[in-house]
Amino acid sequence: MFNLMITLRTARELNGYTIEEVAEFCDLTIGEYEEIEKDPSNFSLRIISTIANLYGVSLKYIYAGTENDCVSHNKSRKIGNDV
Repeated sequence: MFNLMITLRTARELNGYTIEEVAEFCDLTIGEYEEIEKDPSNFSLRIISTIANLYGVSLKYIYAGTENDCVSHNKSRKIGNDV
């Protein structure tokens, strides 16, 4: 199976949320939420899980790194190599 990863930013945009809406939902400042989108690896699993649940995306598919790293990761994946 070929499973691509998704960034929080992409998940947010696909769900039609603004940064302001998600920040408010999570009780974060806009700046704090922007930092999470840039690199979620520096934040708690609890907050990432809350955001993923809002977007209806399993944590299994959220890439915990930068957007550029996510693109590189997805490009390196091969069909039939579900790691």
